[in-house]
Amino acid sequence: MQQYTLYVTVVNEVPLASLSTSTATVTVDVVDVNEAPVFVPPTKMVEMPKDVGVGQEITSYRAQDPDSFQSQKIRYQIWDDPSHRLDINSETGVISTRASLQMEDMKTQTFSAVVIATDNGQPPATGTGTLLLTFSHIDCPGVDSHCLDICQRGPESQDGGGMEQISSPLTTHVLDTASGLPAQGLCLRLSRLEDHGQQWTELKKSYTDSDGRCPGLLPPGLMKAGTYKLSFDTEGYWKKRGQESFYPYVEVVFTIANETHRFHVPLLLSPWSYTTYRGS
Repeated sequence: MQQYTLYVTVVNEVPLASLSTSTATVTVDVVDVNEAPVFVPPTKMVEMPKDVGVGQEITSYRAQDPDSFQSQKIRYQIWDDPSHRLDINSETGVISTRASLQMEDMKTQTFSAVVIATDNGQPPATGTGTLLLTFSHIDCPGVDSHCLDICQRGPESQDGGGMEQISSPLTTHVLDTASGLPAQGLCLRLSRLEDHGQQWTELKKSYTDSDGRCPGLLPPGLMKAGTYKLSFDTEGYWKKRGQESFYPYVEVVFTIANETHRFHVPLLLSPWSYTTYRGS
């Protein structure tokens, strides 16, 4: 806590012979609130050769602590990596490969990973950054429509490894950043805007599983272009853990223009903040 003192002096416009100048003292106490680390830049693009080896360093992705005078420590973690092929040094933020990045089985030449940085303040605060990896040599000799489709298609969900069922074209993943664990048992609702934008129609009510995911969120065939909303009962989640929170619920509204694509909407959640983005 920092303290500032303000001295105020009041003088009459017309000097008074019988009264002296009046003074007052105002003391202001400034209570510091722990702020989340900030990645610089928020989205980092890295181009690398396709034949990069296993265990090879790709880049360093670090965050800055706004509370620099507190000398807090920051630890790094890769939270969302659909390829499961990246690793990060928790202390330095150096990112390297944990498996081969040969892309024949991944259907894409560009993919993203979400990195989180958590400080050791009270309470801990978490910031997020997005890493976009592209390859300098794309094996796409022609310009025919089939080749362009392969080069431009987004990453697809993989079977196993804790990933959600591939049958759902819309997925979500909730991380409790206060504990660093998946948010299990969080109630959520999926709705779609109907009647020419006049009314929300609920499509699904469910709860996140032990991995913070919600398998079968939107069954195949129900996806269509339009505006959707994911509502997360954050107050209920924190109350079950005996934790006071600031946001009673979180609503994420997004637009789907192409119903043939897959969409991933993660949520990073703490009692005092939340972050969401379009994942892959």
